[in-house]
Amino acid sequence: MIQRTIEQLVLKRAAQYPVVTLTGPRQSGKSTLCQALFPNYKYLNLEDLALREFASSDPVGFIHQNQGGVILDEIQRVPELCSQIQVCVDANKRKGEFILTGSHNLSVRQSINQSLAGRTAVLELLPFSLKERQNFPSKDLQEILFQGFYPTIFDQNIEANVFLADYIATYVERDVRDLENIRDLTLFKKFLGLCAGRVGQLVNLSNLSNEVGVSSTTLKSWLTILEATYVVYLLKPFYKNLNKRLVKMPKLYFYDTGLMAHLLGIRKKEQLINHPLQGALFENMMIGEMKKQIAHKGLQHELYFYRDSKGVEVDLIVDQGTKLLPIEIKMAQTYSSGFLKNKSMIEKDLSLPAAKWQVVYSGSTQQRSDVDIWNFDEFEL
Repeated sequence: MIQRTIEQLVLKRAAQYPVVTLTGPRQSGKSTLCQALFPNYKYLNLEDLALREFASSDPVGFIHQNQGGVILDEIQRVPELCSQIQVCVDANKRKGEFILTGSHNLSVRQSINQSLAGRTAVLELLPFSLKERQNFPSKDLQEILFQGFYPTIFDQNIEANVFLADYIATYVERDVRDLENIRDLTLFKKFLGLCAGRVGQLVNLSNLSNEVGVSSTTLKSWLTILEATYVVYLLKPFYKNLNKRLVKMPKLYFYDTGLMAHLLGIRKKEQLINHPLQGALFENMMIGEMKKQIAHKGLQHELYFYRDSKGVEVDLIVDQGTKLLPIEIKMAQTYSSGFLKNKSMIEKDLSLPAAKWQVVYSGSTQQRSDVDIWNFDEFEL
C-alpha cells in the first residue's frame, strides 16, 4: 500500500477519541488504509447484504457481537448503528474502539450529529495527492490530468478509461439512485457532463436548467447529491467584511480530473494537448490538491476565490486564520509578470500589505522577494 499523508493523523485521533470516522469518495482508499493501520481489528463491510440485514434488524445484538476494535465500512448503509455505538462507547470508555468509513458525506454527518457528536473525530480521505502520486513513474502533465488520482488505477494497473467508465456506472449512478429517485438517469448524466464543461466557472443553475431541460430546483437537488457523493464541490467566493460589489455565486470543481476528463469525452491523453479546457483541468487539479493537503494534514484552513463585479479576480485565497494567502494558478511553463496584474488592486481590497503571493504553474520553482513561484508538483501549504 502506498503510504498516505493522513496516516499519522488517523492514528493520533484513534488515541484521542473512542470513534474515528473517515469519509471520502468511493475508491479513495478508505478501506485499505483502515485495515492497514488497524490490522488486528475486525473488518465488516456493510455493503454485504446479509451483514446489513443483521445490523439493521438487530443493531443492539450486532454491536454487542462486534466491539472492542472493529472497522465498519460504509456506515451510511445502516445509520441506525450510530445510536448503539454511542451507547457502547459511553459504557466502555475505550479510545479507538470503532473505526467508521462512509462515502455519503451528508448521510454520515447527519448520523454523527444525531448520535456521535463529541465522541468521534471526523477525517476526510480524498484520492491521491500529487505527492502520493509521485510513487508512480509518469510525471507527464497531460497523463496526470487524464488519469486522475483514484488509487485503484495505480494499485491494480487498470486503464483509466476502463476504471472511470465503471466508476460512473457502478458508483455514481447507483449512489444517485440510493439518495434520490431520479426518473430519467439520461438527463442526470447530461447534467453531469455539462458540469464537467463548466469547471472553474460560476454556477448558473438557470442556464443549466435551459440546457438540461429540467427545473433549477431539480438541478439544485442533483448538485447537492453530487456534492454528497464526493463527485463535485463548490468553491465559495471571499467577501468577508468587504463593502465592494463582489461576486457571491460559487464556482464548481470536480474531486478528480480523470473523472472530469472522462465526462468531457477525452479518451487518451493526447486529446488534452490542444483541448480548450486543458487550463480548467489544471486549475481543477491544483485547487483539488489544496483540498487534499488541508484534509490529509488536518489543517484548519478555508479555500475561497475572489472576484469583484468588474472581473478583477484571484484564482484561490487560502484563509489560514491569521492571514490570507493569495494563489494564482496558470498552466504555462514560463512565468510572466502578467500573472499578477491585479496584485496591487486586490491587496488594497483585501488589506494584504504583508502577504506574499504564490504562483503555481508548470515551469520550474523560483523564490522572489514579492512572490513564490512553484512547479505544480512541489507546492505545499
